[in-house]
Parts: sequence; structure tokens; C-alpha cells
Amino acid sequence: MKNVIDKNNIIQFAVARNTFDKELFYFINADIHHIDPISLSLSKGWSYFDIEEISKNIGPFFANSYSIENKKPPHLKDYSFYTLDELNIKFGQVYKKEDVAIKLNQFTEDLIQNIKDKLSRNSTRKSIAIVYLCKNGIVPFDSTSNGYGLSQYKVFGCIDAFKKHNIQTYAYEGNFGTLLDKESLLLANPDVIIINEGIYINSKYNFFSKRTRMLLNEFEKFKSDPLLKDIPAFKNDSIILGGIYDQGPITKIYQLEMLAKQLYPEIFGEFHIDHIYLEDEQLFSRDELRKILSND
Repeated sequence: MKNVIDKNNIIQFAVARNTFDKELFYFINADIHHIDPISLSLSKGWSYFDIEEISKNIGPFFANSYSIENKKPPHLKDYSFYTLDELNIKFGQVYKKEDVAIKLNQFTEDLIQNIKDKLSRNSTRKSIAIVYLCKNGIVPFDSTSNGYGLSQYKVFGCIDAFKKHNIQTYAYEGNFGTLLDKESLLLANPDVIIINEGIYINSKYNFFSKRTRMLLNEFEKFKSDPLLKDIPAFKNDSIILGGIYDQGPITKIYQLEMLAKQLYPEIFGEFHIDHIYLEDEQLFSRDELRKILSND
């Protein structure tokens, strides 16, 4: 296998959660740092002066992590948000590969249009409930919120089960919403429940994280709950594992295909957890994508 990265040779920047060792920046001596400087300046032991020092002595910072949710950083009024396509172009400009970024954006747009064209022949739109398990309980998400973290869901025109009934969700303006209780889930009555970041490749847990397994076990109990068992998502066993939140432009392409097959297998074909499909089962050409990325 070509170009396999040995994880043992990867230097871990974060010595602990949200804690970065400044000396490692000097040791690595990178030309550019793809870490949001605003986010880094809020980390333990860091300030704007440290950011300026690293930028001046080693190399600049170039990242925009808050566009995932379009949530403004604390104590900062001015911060520019970008779509994933816009960020892709900016990264292309940095590496003098703007033509590749433009082609990749167009490739994604063609896939989206193909999905929408096929969906337009089906008038049925499913109601979805996106959830995530945190340490305190289950958090509901708004699939229509700004930011590119959940942008793939907007392509399918689904009805957001929580928003339809004004159920407070994880909001992107600093309000983290409330935990999901049984009464709210019953009111939402979703056709499909989606576990945000349900599929997250991990060497220890394979395709499912420990958090995902815990939430799936919780939902298994709900299926036999007298109050919840008739919710369509439980009745029809329509609990699917959503993609990762911090997606890049290539990941989004695969996650669009994944979601299409998960939500509408009768239109797009059955979903495979390993993402391996026969050529006539694929929603996009792997070879064409490779050529774009190789700039062939």
C-alpha cells in the first residue's frame, strides 16, 4: 500500500486537552500552522502575544475553526465565517492549487445536483432528529443551523423534527440548549434519528466510537419503552450513524453519498459501513475525484 502514514511518527501538538506546548512549534519549525489562532490564544497558557511570537519567528497561522458552527469566539466581535467551498478556495490559494480547489467544488456541486434531481422525483421528505451524547445526556441538534459542520443535511430537504416543534437544540450563538428528555423526543416524533459523529474511524473501536455504542444501547431501551416505542424512528428501526462534524471538502463528498444511501436506500442504493461499492453503486466517480486531486 502506498503513502501509508505511520502514526508512531506523528508528533502530537496537544499535550493535553486544549493545551499546546510552544516548544514543539519551534522543534517542528513548520512553514505554516493550520490551527485557528483565535482558538489557540484561548488555550491554557497561551495569549495573543504567543501567537505573534510564533508567527514572526516560525510561520503564520491559517485556519478558521469557528465556521464549523458559525459561532463567534468568546470576547471577539469581528470574526469572518466561510462556507466549506470558500475555505477550500482559500487553502487552494495558499498552496497555489486554486484550480484544483475550484474543480473539487464543482465536482461536489455536480454530486449535490444529481442527488437533488433524483430526490425531486420523490415527494416524500423525512423528518430527522440529530442527536449527540455528551457527559450529561443526549443533546438535540438543529440540522438547519449555519456552519459547515452539518451542511450535508440541507441538501436533502429534510424536515427538522426538533425545529418543527420549537424544541430547544444545541444553538450556535453560545446557547448550548437543553438535554433531550423523553417528552421532547415524543413530541418531535422523528422518522429518522441520526447520531452526530456516529461514524468516526477509530483504531480502538473500529467504525463506532465508544460514545456511539453507548447511545445505541440507550436507544435499544427506548424501543421497548411504552411511551417511545411507537415513534417512527424506533418502530421502523431508522436510527442511522451520522458523519463527522469537522468535515473537509473530500470528506463531505463521501458523507453526501453516505447520507443519501442511509436516508433513501430505495433511490440511491444500500449503505455499506465500509464505503466500498461496486462502480454502478457509487454516486460519484472515485477515478474522477482522484484525477482532480492529482491535478491530472
